[in-house]
Amino acid sequence: MARGEGCRLWDADGREYVDFLGEYTAGLFGHSERRILDRVRAAMERGVGLGAVGEDEARFAALVRERFPSMERLRFTNSGTEANLMA
Repeated sequence: MARGEGCRLWDADGREYVDFLGEYTAGLFGHSERRILDRVRAAMERGVGLGAVGEDEARFAALVRERFPSMERLRFTNSGTEANLMA
């Protein structure tokens, strides 16, 4: 596929399809949702891979902690190797 918008996909030849697969996930917002793109763009403009915990990560961790109160510690990592290094 060449691009997606809402519930539609377009292939490299310009044919349009309805995406009944939902990105193989719970893609409730569809493809290229403006609110999501705007937030991702704003986050990337602040820096990518800063190598330290940022405010957004701390807020997200607090939300995860509320959902799973038995969790004693939480650390976000990019890979299993990184998780083991941090442990």
